[in-house]
Amino acid sequence: LPEETERAALYFGGRAVLEKALLESLRREVLERDIRTEAEFRACAAGVVRALFEKGHALVKAAGEALEAFAAVRPALREIIRNDRGASRTVQAFGAGIEAELGRLMPKDFLERYGLERLGHLPRYLKALELRVERARQGLEKDRQKAAQVKPFAAALEKLQREVGEPETGTGTARGEAGGIASAAIEGEPGKKSLEIGIPAPAGIAMRKEAGARRAGAVRGLSGGMGTAAGSVRKPAAAIKSAIEGKAGCGAISAKQSAVRGTQAELGHEAAKSWAATGRRSVSAAKRAAVEELRWLVEEFKVSLFAPELRTAVPVSAKRLEARLKEIAALE
Repeated sequence: LPEETERAALYFGGRAVLEKALLESLRREVLERDIRTEAEFRACAAGVVRALFEKGHALVKAAGEALEAFAAVRPALREIIRNDRGASRTVQAFGAGIEAELGRLMPKDFLERYGLERLGHLPRYLKALELRVERARQGLEKDRQKAAQVKPFAAALEKLQREVGEPETGTGTARGEAGGIASAAIEGEPGKKSLEIGIPAPAGIAMRKEAGARRAGAVRGLSGGMGTAAGSVRKPAAAIKSAIEGKAGCGAISAKQSAVRGTQAELGHEAAKSWAATGRRSVSAAKRAAVEELRWLVEEFKVSLFAPELRTAVPVSAKRLEARLKEIAALE
């Protein structure tokens, strides 16, 4: 990470912690693959070194920009609170709300939660938050009016997140969002345009770790040598070469595929047992994906209200959000 991110990185445990998390994120982005045939394995092997370089650079760039944007919000927020000197409960409540927004967008484990595509959108969301704070210095009335437009959708989102077991948007704690990338398209809705802005897969961290443990054997032949940043390219390449030559990996990976194939069924079985034990209804993957999509649509809606000059990644409006809520209500 660039030296200029040093100060912001302290909030997340320091540069060394973040760099370790970046290395793990790179491993997920490049090496976590569902490889079922020798042809797929060879195709992966042919491009893995280039992918490590390209995605490694992209991850560092995206994380650095997010850290810089995160750091830019705090000085503006401190100034508005300092000028108020605790005299106004409205200003103090506004400050607390912005702090909650920061924690929600950039939790301490943000590199685990977000994949590369999502990281690319964080600076824009954070810049919108910075502009919101700067404009609030001229008076909070307009900010309150805009926040009132967001409030019903934020409340509906939090309710849905509780239903599906996802972290609420108002929290900044490290509670459960997978770092992989999933399409926002809902299965069973052909022709519906998806929100192609890098939505994190909606399974919880516990579920992700369980599935990841089963996948680990399938990719160990690729990633076993990836212990340090310095060896992150050379060693996996050597492992791949060895695997192709028959010394490791290709046969072993094939042997692991039954575990991969069984993951979804097993997780479904676990969900059924959990429902039986707790009385909580199982939620479909389609609904989880739809709620996750809604989270980022609400974030885009905030950009459209508080910093329209930054532009949104997809068309969004109160009417569109209302329609999306109705669609989600129809899902099981």
